[in-house]
Amino acid sequence: MGRPCETWHPFSPDTCNVCRHYRDNPELRAHWDGQSPPSPTEARGLPGTELKALLEKLGVTKTHDCGCEDKARQMDFWGVEGCRQRRGEIVEWLHLAAGKFGWRDKAAVALRAVGTGLALRLGVTDPLGGLVDEAIRLAGEKGTSPRQVVRAARRPKAPTPPEPTANKQSLLLHNGQSPGDITVMTAAIEMLHQQHPGKYLTAVEVPSGCEQVFTHNPHVVPPSRLTNPRRVEMDGYDLIHRSGQRPVHFLEAYVKRLSEQLNVKLTLTTNRPHLYLSEEEREWGGRLEGLVGRKGFWLVNAGVKRDYTAKGWGAHNYQALVHELNRHSIRVVQVGSLEHVHKPLDSAVNLLGKTSPREFIVLAYHAAGGVGPCTWLQHVMAAWEKPYVCIAGGREGKSWIDYPTQTTLSTVGQLTCCRTGGCWKSRTVPLGDGDAKDKSLCERPVLDGPEPVPYCLNVFTPRRVAEEVLRYYAGGVVPA
Repeated sequence: MGRPCETWHPFSPDTCNVCRHYRDNPELRAHWDGQSPPSPTEARGLPGTELKALLEKLGVTKTHDCGCEDKARQMDFWGVEGCRQRRGEIVEWLHLAAGKFGWRDKAAVALRAVGTGLALRLGVTDPLGGLVDEAIRLAGEKGTSPRQVVRAARRPKAPTPPEPTANKQSLLLHNGQSPGDITVMTAAIEMLHQQHPGKYLTAVEVPSGCEQVFTHNPHVVPPSRLTNPRRVEMDGYDLIHRSGQRPVHFLEAYVKRLSEQLNVKLTLTTNRPHLYLSEEEREWGGRLEGLVGRKGFWLVNAGVKRDYTAKGWGAHNYQALVHELNRHSIRVVQVGSLEHVHKPLDSAVNLLGKTSPREFIVLAYHAAGGVGPCTWLQHVMAAWEKPYVCIAGGREGKSWIDYPTQTTLSTVGQLTCCRTGGCWKSRTVPLGDGDAKDKSLCERPVLDGPEPVPYCLNVFTPRRVAEEVLRYYAGGVVPA
């Protein structure tokens, strides 16, 4: 067949990188002779092909003179390890071609990445390098190598033998509630396996996406691993009804629930939910450096559930908070689900609806802290023992929601409507949707602002909340 370029490359044999690779790699040369190059279908999952797909996702299309196809094909021949070794060369290709791609500077790439959700994997200070790293990572997950390019036979991997399950009772814990509730439930699972080691094989049945809360959790297995499991209902927790009479925490409610369901003794000996990361997830920090300010980035959840508005501090207050934090070189990243009510905040990085549940969890791990109501973000930040300023007001009791590393701005005991405990009201004003929650209304709504806000929340000004954030820097908890 001769040199590869003689049949499918226009390059000169003396300057063609593919030909040099053909010349310098005896194994590849032996396979190539007598065989045709791979079709695009066969090339799926290779580093160059993955990089092309990422560029297209960012809205970058090839030009007639960029040499993109040849360079992508070269990366495919190098394979995962070869591209890792030549990362600098590949990044240099992208820098040289940046003008043809229409990227004037790295900020433009970063902006496009934020718009597609890729900002969580690409570093804004080196987005081109981040693109290369992400392409290599994707190709590595699909098990690519130069041998695939030449159709070399591969021996299938032996499956990892499952953990012995003999003499373990199979449990399927069902919880159909919100991600915040499900995250708090991880403490009960942790206690079960710490205090009764080797006795249970535990899986969970939760709403779609919430299974990502348990990714890498050593105590939780896929439901397919269970044989004739006992179904355990974890939807409710009666202890909430006594939270105003004695100091109990949300964590304890789930531990008590599981203890009663299984009829075994369980004691709460932790002060946080328990989440787990892979080594790769722990290394995300370097990729996020350009996304943050000099003092790190803080996550803000400024929204409310559509049918539970009594936790809402008001978008105008959150906007003023963003400006206060920006004045102190603290970058704000706005997060939240598009299923809920969120108004995008000016001068904040907008990741609304752009994170999967898992990406949200990992992003929180790398954040300096968070701000918002009693919500999923609060519990995730507690799991990572991170700062969080909880704008709670008087809806929930202090002992029910407070975590050691967090600041709870509460008015319980200060107002007649929450003098001895949380009011647990659902809405600030009626929505007129026929829901029974329209009868569970705030007794003291503030109606003279841009939107209705409970008085117990309105007493906390944006400057006061910003001061609580800054205390974490002043005290050395967050590096200044």
